[in-house]
Amino acid sequence: MDILQSIILSVIQGLTEFLPISSSGHLALADKLFGPHTADLRFFAIVHFGTMFATIWVFWDEIIKLFKSLGTIPQAVREKKMDGDLKMVLYIIIASIPTGIMGIFLKDKFESLTSNVVIIGICLLATGVILLVTRFIKQGERDQKNFGFLRALILGTAQGVAILPGVSRSGTTIAASLYLGADRKFAGRLSFLISLPAIFAVNLLEWFDPNAACPADGIAAKLPYVIGFVVSFGVGLLALKILLKLVETGKFWIFAIYCFALGITAIILGVMGII
Repeated sequence: MDILQSIILSVIQGLTEFLPISSSGHLALADKLFGPHTADLRFFAIVHFGTMFATIWVFWDEIIKLFKSLGTIPQAVREKKMDGDLKMVLYIIIASIPTGIMGIFLKDKFESLTSNVVIIGICLLATGVILLVTRFIKQGERDQKNFGFLRALILGTAQGVAILPGVSRSGTTIAASLYLGADRKFAGRLSFLISLPAIFAVNLLEWFDPNAACPADGIAAKLPYVIGFVVSFGVGLLALKILLKLVETGKFWIFAIYCFALGITAIILGVMGII
């Protein structure tokens, strides 16, 4: 993998991890175009860490508040009443359960589909439909105080489905939150906060995967990895801020057009055997 390929893959990861157009689908298609296994598992882990740190950067103040809310657990137990921050912590934990279960038992089966361009195209079309429907959803009123634990469980299941290549994690979880009556701003926040445990766990598995190749010694060999982290972090930071603004203004659905176009293109190219 050369520097240019590293930059291209990192930009793709930075944009598609947050914009609801499927990072897994785009990276799989890019792998087809560049040649099989251009990038190794550790490179993908590094660029995923880049976008994860972009999420932490944007939500840093809120993450600190959530950790501080853990100190209110004794009071919540005594009074049998939780504040919004502590409820948010529980939403994240509850949502992580079905995501983790699906990841453990279905990850290999779902990821085996990345070699099938037609399936990726179909999943992109499905993502487009999910996004388009949000155009017709009225503004919800639920936030961290009253979103509810059952809804968090459903949201975690939706996040697990996004293991499929071509199904956008952010698109699916934000849309699911909106379907469940969440306020738009809260839907965006919740989507990315529940993603942190799952992304961290997946990154660790990719990094320590016995099949992951270690970068060779020397600055030149390690440079694509360093560039990958920096570029994915910077691009991801910009993409996340743009997406949160679009979700708040109700224009989240516009990404459906892109998903439809890319999905149809992928299906045609796959059927014709071009890629």
